[in-house]
Amino acid sequence: MLSELDTHKWDQTINASPNHKNFSYSLFGKSFYIVGMHPKSSRIARKSPYIALVFNLNWQCEKLREMGKYDFIRTKIRERD
Repeated sequence: MLSELDTHKWDQTINASPNHKNFSYSLFGKSFYIVGMHPKSSRIARKSPYIALVFNLNWQCEKLREMGKYDFIRTKIRERD
């Protein structure tokens, strides 16, 4: 429903097809990596007292990849879980 309300064009740096490996959600012309959270999540980092969606700007993940830090940070987060 958010995409139906959004009057901006899809972020051209990502793919709009959910079946594509480079898909990301676009809102207000910016791409996002969206994390779902809920009280019964098996991952501690994804537990929340309420059902929630967290919108992380996609460029943050891409910047970490450029810096060669993405895999390290992802691994550390998963280890903590």
